[in-house]
Amino acid sequence: MRNLMNIASPATGIVAALAAAGVIGSLVGSASRRFAGADAATEALVRARMAVGERIAAGLLVVTVFCMAVARMF
Repeated sequence: MRNLMNIASPATGIVAALAAAGVIGSLVGSASRRFAGADAATEALVRARMAVGERIAAGLLVVTVFCMAVARMF
């Protein structure tokens, strides 16, 4: 059980949260700037890129919550 604490340390959660912010900023932020004034074909590609970025960030935030829960239990 102690090995789980080493893997899911609060530092890992912090890094995952910062990585999620970076993903949102880079993938979703750049795509949303291209979204204004885009035609229909480009709009579909931009929406797909934004969705991928949000899914990656959501996975990283799940890691963050898991690390917070494990740190709280031990």
